[in-house]
Amino acid sequence: SSCLSRARFAAVAGGKLYFIQPNSNGGMDLFRFNPTVNQWSKRASISKFVAHLASLDNYLYGYGGISTSDPALVRYDPQDNSWSQLKAG
Repeated sequence: SSCLSRARFAAVAGGKLYFIQPNSNGGMDLFRFNPTVNQWSKRASISKFVAHLASLDNYLYGYGGISTSDPALVRYDPQDNSWSQLKAG
């Protein structure tokens, strides 16, 4: 898929593959691959730059930011298709 060729960071949650890539607004676009139906879909974007992606307990966690003075620690909930800002430290 052309989506996967632009992938920057990927993780698996709930049996589905997710990847993020930078978008033209300085944030990240999220995509999900569902192997059951062999289909990609665009999910919620995030306005922060995320440099790392991991999964734990069926959530995705992203960390990054443009600089150390603007860190991003975020969590994606696949059930709600939403991102939330977490407090670092």
